[in-house]
Formats: sequence, structure tokens, C-alpha cells
Amino acid sequence: MSAWSDVEETILRDSYPLVGSLGCLELLPGRSKTAIRSRAKLLKLKKQRAPNRAGLLLSDEPKAMYWLGFLLADGHFGEQGKIKLCVSVKDAAHVLAYEKFIGGKSRSVSVNSFGQERQMLEHGVSNVAVVRELSQRYGICSSKTKHPPLFPTGLSDDSLLALIVGFIDGDGTVKRLKGRPDSNIQIKNHSAWGEFLQHMSDFLGHYFSAHPVAVKTTSGYAVLCLSNSRVVSGLKKQLVRLGIPYMTRKWSRIDENFVSSRAEKTTRKMPQKNFTV
Repeated sequence: MSAWSDVEETILRDSYPLVGSLGCLELLPGRSKTAIRSRAKLLKLKKQRAPNRAGLLLSDEPKAMYWLGFLLADGHFGEQGKIKLCVSVKDAAHVLAYEKFIGGKSRSVSVNSFGQERQMLEHGVSNVAVVRELSQRYGICSSKTKHPPLFPTGLSDDSLLALIVGFIDGDGTVKRLKGRPDSNIQIKNHSAWGEFLQHMSDFLGHYFSAHPVAVKTTSGYAVLCLSNSRVVSGLKKQLVRLGIPYMTRKWSRIDENFVSSRAEKTTRKMPQKNFTV
């Protein structure tokens, strides 16, 4: 193997602490991964650890609650304190936003789903104390598919709205109705989530002065379908107001300025209900 040039060593010194040996492979095409590691060790270079800001999830400000909602839907909280997220590469920009919020690094993985290989982005950070605290607050466990958390109490309306938007981005489907200006939002989970989804529906009904939708349980699933345009368009307006991250590919299907005449006529005079304790 040829000797390392001054240019190569400069690239290695500047880049190795940030991107490690894998990242340096592209910058040093004439060097193998083993060679890069050996030279870095000789030069006493170490890759910097990615920051870990998992503690931000303990905040009840809207951005933190958005990501908590997203994780409740699409993430995994391990018993050893690891918070894991695995989503499609088509949502790479969203994963990057999450990475900037919480720290850590994502990586590309191939997952077999129903006989088909899918490219996914996997992200994980570990913090035993944070996961323990989240578990105590919200009843989160590692097997949350069949053992859902408690619907949060003691939060402001803005925090609950942010959590719900995050949950929709993680587990919800947003559809624009064919030939019509209105849209609907559907969430489909294991039947064990029925009570959680009903609390969500009740809160949205009271917040937007609309009749709460009853969650339907069928074939082992709990299904919540939000079709009242006061609620659907209202959620879009609120997420913009709150300045929280959201999946553009979903929410772009909703016209936040549209409210159907039927929704206007069925506006409900809601009694005061306190969702905080």
C-alpha cells in the first residue's frame, strides 16, 4: 500500500472525527476501511460521539410533544432505555428533523416486509433515566402494540394538539376525497388502543366545537376516522400556528381554509371540559 500523502492526511484529520471510517471511504477512494482506521489510530483520531438530547422528550412544549406523539405511534421504547425509530426512506427529511431535535445518527437498513425488501432509516438513542420517566408519566412499555400508553393529562391544549399531530404523522392516513375539497384522517391500531383513540377524539371534539367521533372496533382493530372539516382543517391551521414539524406529504392534502356547510351547521355548543388535572 502506498504511503499516505499530506493531502490524504489533511482530509483524514478534518473528516474522521465527524464521519468516521465509513464517511472517509468516499473522500479517500484509494483507501480501504481498514487502512483508514489504522491510520486514524496512528494519528490518535477518534470519531466524535453524536449528541444525545433524549431528555428533551420530558418537556411539555409543543415541539417535544410532537415528537413524543410520533414515537408513541411509530417508535419503540426498549426496556434497556433505548428509543428506536424506523421509517421509510421516503421520509428521510423528517428523520433528519428528528435527528436534529434529539441527536444521534440514523442509518440505512433493509427490512423484509410481507416478502418484500424495503429500504428504511433506523435511528436510536439511549437514556435509561428518560425512558423510565416517560414510562412513569404515560405508562409507556416496550410492548406498546397491545399495551398502549395512557392518554396524557395535565398538559396544555397546545401540547395535546402537538402530540396528536405527531401521532397522526406516525400512524395516521390523510386522504383528499375524490372530486371534493374536503379530506379525512384515519388512524387504525390494535383494538387495545380503543380507549386512547377515544380520548383523542373527545379532546378534538371539544377543542373544535364538533361532535366527538366514536372509535369503531372491528376485526381486532380500533379505528378512528376524522371527517368533520372543522376538525381536519382546524388541525392543519393549528400545526402551522404552533410551528411544529409535520409530514408535508400528508398535510398538503388538507385545505386548512375549507369548512363544509354541513360542518358549519352542525357546530356543537360544547360545555366547558377541562382536559388537564
